[in-house]
Order: sequence, then C-alpha cells, then structure tokens
Amino acid sequence: MTNHDSLISGARTLPRIQRTDRLRGMFTVAPVIAVIASTIAFVLANHYDYPPGQVTVALLGAVLAALWVARWLGQRTARQTQP
Repeated sequence: MTNHDSLISGARTLPRIQRTDRLRGMFTVAPVIAVIASTIAFVLANHYDYPPGQVTVALLGAVLAALWVARWLGQRTARQTQP
C-alpha cells in the first residue's frame, strides 16, 4: 500500500465511524473531522518530515480511539446515575 492509498482509505473510512449514529450527523461530522485531522496531520508531517498519508491515518485512528473511549465513559456514567 502506497502513501496515497493509505491516505485515501483512512480518510474515507475512519471519519465515518466516529462519533455519530445518525446519517444526517455523519454527513456533517465526518467531513469536518477529516478536514481538521488532515490539516493537522499535514502540518505535523511537514514539520517532522514523515509521510503525510500515514500521519493522517494515524491521527484519524487516534481520534477514533479517543472518541470510542469518550463514548464508553459517557455511557458508563449515564448507566451509573440512573436509578
């Protein structure tokens, strides 16, 4: 897999499964996450001289993991506060 292939597959897949369960929310949240993460990743890749595709996919994966943990903690807290 080349740099370009990993960037395209990561940018298509990872933002779609992040932070939303509704289709309408997915169409607004996914592009925003992808653009922000890609911009940050390209700046980091340029600064540290890493391949931008892999940095973008790694950053999107880190965002996905952080959102999954946040959702899990939120659900766990909500279950504990219910009578």
